[in-house]
Amino acid sequence: MRLYKVVVLINVALGLGLLSGFLWWGREAARLGQELAAVRQKAETRQASARSWTLKGIVRGVAPELNVIFITHEEIPGLMAGMTMGFRASSPKLLQGLTPGDTIQFTLNEANNEVLVVAVLKVGRLEGTPAQYSLSAQMLDVLAVGHGTGGPVLAIPAEYAKRLLDEGDRPIFIDLRPVEEFRKGRLPRARSLPISELRRRFAEVPRTGRVILYCACPPEEIQAGYQYLRDQGYRNLSVMEEGFPGWVKRGYPVER
Repeated sequence: MRLYKVVVLINVALGLGLLSGFLWWGREAARLGQELAAVRQKAETRQASARSWTLKGIVRGVAPELNVIFITHEEIPGLMAGMTMGFRASSPKLLQGLTPGDTIQFTLNEANNEVLVVAVLKVGRLEGTPAQYSLSAQMLDVLAVGHGTGGPVLAIPAEYAKRLLDEGDRPIFIDLRPVEEFRKGRLPRARSLPISELRRRFAEVPRTGRVILYCACPPEEIQAGYQYLRDQGYRNLSVMEEGFPGWVKRGYPVER
């Protein structure tokens, strides 16, 4: 083969290689551009979905060690009905000087599946507040969850759940134990929803009112159930510490 033909073939091969490289890089650049646009749109959607409320309420309990405040609040439009609920504060300083019975105006911010108290203004005092509302870190616990996006699990002691019943609060108890165990005994007016069926039947859990989950299972199981409901948009949940065994151990009433 003559030399000029060899040179032509080499140039053609190089040209095809360069063209192929440019085409590949063009496809990669387009793909990267699409991914960046999707990430940017997702971030903008998340930012746009952030909500804020300024409300009135009554302080029912303060646990500075846990950075949690329990408030009897009015309806939070689009989030939950009026009830007594625990909220995490954006800063421990917001809880300083607050005691059960204080009437407050407070601001909640919701972003990235987290609802935080970001401002509190004490406006008065509700005299005669029952002493049992004075909650402390010895009675409340916040259990860290290492998976999911909803943050920590809000857990309440059995004593607090019993007080709610005694005071006519009528919380909604969701029994996550197997049906066979539920039929043998359950908390007053509890509803059966086995944790094994939670993903299929989660819509049966009310989105309004105070919902308290309990079971007789390892903590990580009920934490997973709580987290799943949080991921579905539920914001009216808490978990009863020690579950059904803890309730029975204290001699509290059981329905059969």
